[in-house]
Parts: sequence; C-alpha cells; structure tokens
Amino acid sequence: MCRPYPRWSFKHSLIPLTSFYLIAMDEIVCTSFLAAMYLKEKKFDKKAYIVGTAGIANELNDEGIKHCGVGPDPMEGDEVDLVTNFKPDPEVGAVIVGFDKFFSFPKLVKAATYLQDPTVHFLGTNCDTERPSPNTNAFPGTGCFITTIESASNRKAVMLGKPEPFLSEYITKKYGLIPERTLMIGDNCKTDILLGKRCGFKTLLVLTGITTQGDVDAMNASNGGSKDVTIPDYYANELGDVLKMITSS
Repeated sequence: MCRPYPRWSFKHSLIPLTSFYLIAMDEIVCTSFLAAMYLKEKKFDKKAYIVGTAGIANELNDEGIKHCGVGPDPMEGDEVDLVTNFKPDPEVGAVIVGFDKFFSFPKLVKAATYLQDPTVHFLGTNCDTERPSPNTNAFPGTGCFITTIESASNRKAVMLGKPEPFLSEYITKKYGLIPERTLMIGDNCKTDILLGKRCGFKTLLVLTGITTQGDVDAMNASNGGSKDVTIPDYYANELGDVLKMITSS
C-alpha cells in the first residue's frame, strides 16, 4: 500500500488500517518514509528543513536524521525585515516539502534561501495538486506547496511519491513484484494509474477519489484512448465492487 500524504508515518498509517485489513507494517509505503530512505541512501549527515508535518519528522527521527521547521511559523512584522534578518542554519543540507497546513511566507523564504545552495537536497513527497474534497470547495494538495517553492528557488524538487521512479524502483525491488501478476489500484489517473503503467502493472481505477467517470470517458474519447498512458485497464465504482467480483468468481 502506497500512501501519498506525508502527514502519516509508518506507525500512524498502520493504526487505522489494521482495524479493517490484515496488513503488516512493511506492507505500507508512505512518502514520509521515502524521504528518510532517500537521505539514508545518500549517507546524509546534516539537518533537514521540513515544510510539512510531524509524519516526516518521525521518519527522520527513526533514521537518526536531524531536522527543523515543523509546526507554525507565522508572519510577524514586515516582510523586508524577515528577509533581512533571517540567518540560515549552516547545518541544513536538505529541504523536504510535504503537505503543510501551516504553510507561510516565512517558510517560503527560508526554504528558498536554503535552496540557493546547489548542494542542498530538494525533496518533494508527492505531486498531487489536489486532495479529495468533502464538498465543492478546493482542497489544495502537496504539489501546490512544492511548485511554489520551486518557483521561488528556481530549483526542481526530486519527487519521491507516485508516479515517480524512486517509488517504483523501491517497491519493485523491496517486494520482488512480478509486473504481469501485479494490479495497481488507485483513485487518481495522474498518479496511481501512471505509476502502475510505468511499472508494467495492470491498473484499476476506483471512482471514489480524484478521477471521475467523466474524466475516464473524456480520456477514452481522446485519440481513441490509445496513446494516453493514464487510462486504466479497468475501473470500478468502489473498492468493494472488486471484492464482490473476486468472491463471486
């Protein structure tokens, strides 16, 4: 199971999931965990500035990686004073950007300032620009924060989550997946389904999240659907329908 939102660590993801499914700790991959694994592979020994939640911090703690930045950092006083008086921490060697409900101008200034140093790693947890909304209001996702910092720093983040190579290589190697016997299930064609296609998996879209039936119909109508790699092989109204098909076959 690949969870895109870095507000959760492994342990926090496991708690609600075990209430409904038989699932083990090492069967969950969170983007917060991927951030820690990326830095571990790089033998990172400095401090990470986090624009994100405690989920990222918890995973870094587990790997003994120092960090700062989590939590509110509100704008106080004049913006020119902020830019003038900010003193970058010389220990910071990475900027990690995830979903951050406390995102602010001070965080933008600090992240972009650290990223002026080309040796500082720039990691984005996931590229989702929107999240499922409980109504018709917009619910911006992590990708919005990442693109803002990319623009301010003139840097491009290394993306860790779906559908990027770091995740696909990690899960394929870790679990020894056989592509032709693997089914990728998700609710977003631009991330979940695209990841599955890039890995050579069969793909199934559930219509309970970002991508709608109308989106699927539009993709199929465009060029006959033959060239769009985000079109799923199968789709279902909800995950429960898949279980019904399995049990009835």
